[in-house]
Amino acid sequence: MMPPGVFPTGPPMPSHPAASQSPPQQRSTPESQRQARPKRLKAHTVTSKSYSIPMVPRDKGGRPMLPLNVGIMTVISLGEVCMREHFHTERYIFPVGYEVTRRYLSTIDPNIEVVYHCTILDGGDGPKFQIVPSDVVDKPVIAGTATGAWSSIVKQANAIRNRQHSNSVSGPDFFGLGQNTIKHLIQQLPNADKLRDYVWQNFVEGGPLGGRHAAVIPALPEEYDSSVPIGPYYPSTSEKLRREQLAVQAGQPRKSHYPPHVMARAAQEAQNNARQQQAHPSPQPIPQPQPMPQQSHPTSQTQPQPPPLHPQHLGISESAADAATFASLISAYGAAQAGGAPPAGMMAGGPPPSGPPPS
Repeated sequence: MMPPGVFPTGPPMPSHPAASQSPPQQRSTPESQRQARPKRLKAHTVTSKSYSIPMVPRDKGGRPMLPLNVGIMTVISLGEVCMREHFHTERYIFPVGYEVTRRYLSTIDPNIEVVYHCTILDGGDGPKFQIVPSDVVDKPVIAGTATGAWSSIVKQANAIRNRQHSNSVSGPDFFGLGQNTIKHLIQQLPNADKLRDYVWQNFVEGGPLGGRHAAVIPALPEEYDSSVPIGPYYPSTSEKLRREQLAVQAGQPRKSHYPPHVMARAAQEAQNNARQQQAHPSPQPIPQPQPMPQQSHPTSQTQPQPPPLHPQHLGISESAADAATFASLISAYGAAQAGGAPPAGMMAGGPPPSGPPPS
């Protein structure tokens, strides 16, 4: 019999070999399940598509005639494709030196719209997006993204107008980078087809245009002279006048934004027109004197001509007319009519009296 408090001892119970060798099982968590699932494509994944765009005016070398009006945008320069990182996405290309102008609400005057000059600069590690309002040229807006630059302007424009609208904006669209014609022109720049992440799009010039589309026409100089900057800033009016006066004094022609061959052709046509005018001067019309109005006099009025006479009108027969020399009667009757009295023995308009003529 075992004393109290003492328990029988025996060989240790062998542990289960599987339990001693296998690691503890881990329960599956939602995070592990999400990691195991295949990744879905993002909803905004860009795919290559085809678009029809209007014909682009080009010079003899096939280059677009800049400046070019594309809808509300005026493209001044397409810039150069930069192969470094962050200068393109799968949807947009950000060429260094790209310049456009467009109109938008002023940030200091709630009653007007002004021209905004948009430029893409080289920021070293990425593009810098600069916007210069034509009414605040000394305060350019510069940001690391196009949306960041334009959001600041939209916010200020809404604030001075007390508008409760959203300040969200698509910066690339406001820079014109989402416009199909402009995207087409940027894709034609050198090295654009070598960008790693950009998804190429297909554009057909002159294809069928469905619905609304932006007009594409060359811009006139007066449409953007007020919005052409000097470097990153806009020139003041006095600075522009001073530069123009210096150019005139130096004998330099006024700078044109049209291609040289277009200006040369226009100058040649002007010279040809001048030569033609000198060789064949148009005669000056000689003024003709105005005829004096003729005054009507009762005595000078033309007497009505009597109707042609016939023998029957005189009351004689054809045989009698032959015998009495009808021709002499006609002449005598005409002389009597001119004198205002009928011939002797004859009443005007009536038959002659019967019987022999008076002696």
